[in-house]
Amino acid sequence: MAASPSPRATSSRWPPALRFTTFLSVLGCFAASVLPAAAAGKLRQVVARADGPFFEPFNVTYDHRAVRIGGERRMLVSAGLHYPRATPEVSE
Repeated sequence: MAASPSPRATSSRWPPALRFTTFLSVLGCFAASVLPAAAAGKLRQVVARADGPFFEPFNVTYDHRAVRIGGERRMLVSAGLHYPRATPEVSE
């Protein structure tokens, strides 16, 4: 009697598109956690003291054109996500 093929050999648990999307998501999370720290390296200087490490303080000011952090102009990027809401006429 011939041996039956293993379930893994006949089909994968996830389709290729889902595996690729999962890979990109994990890679994106990793990049998001590593790259900002490198980009903001000048501001994230850790100073060691007897009572433990802390971030070196810096001044935050605003002129008529930009936010200044530590004396240098910085671009702050922000985003928001708003889910669609029905109007009162639709819900009645």
